[in-house]
Amino acid sequence: MDAFGAVARATGSPDLVGDVELGALWASLPDTYRIPAESWLPDWRAALQIADGHSFASGEHETSVQVLSFAGNPHHDPFETLNLGRYPSLPSGTQFARKGELGSGDWIGLLTWTSDKDLDDIAPKRRAEFRWILPTLPGHTELL
Repeated sequence: MDAFGAVARATGSPDLVGDVELGALWASLPDTYRIPAESWLPDWRAALQIADGHSFASGEHETSVQVLSFAGNPHHDPFETLNLGRYPSLPSGTQFARKGELGSGDWIGLLTWTSDKDLDDIAPKRRAEFRWILPTLPGHTELL
């Protein structure tokens, strides 16, 4: 039995099928946002943190959340990244608006979608206090 598979099963995550690049796995995990820009590969994806207290209903079945990316993939604009299907929990038609830069490679944006999906399905809480929108790994369609 492998350790990653044991942890995945204990947390209710599916087993990974096929090869996984360790750097891509590391980059996709919440709180691992200090990977140097020169180390990122084009296909790696970062988890997006929802800013605490910045989730609100903006219309009937419409939700908006403010998201933060700290030192995400420098090879991709955030809008491009979101529209490559790399965040499968986001409802189709999710709109992205960049709200500002927080520093070198760090940005803040607003995501808006119309869906009956609950926020817990789109961005489950991790460690009780934070919500994250998780990406898929390169070559995979399932979430970790």
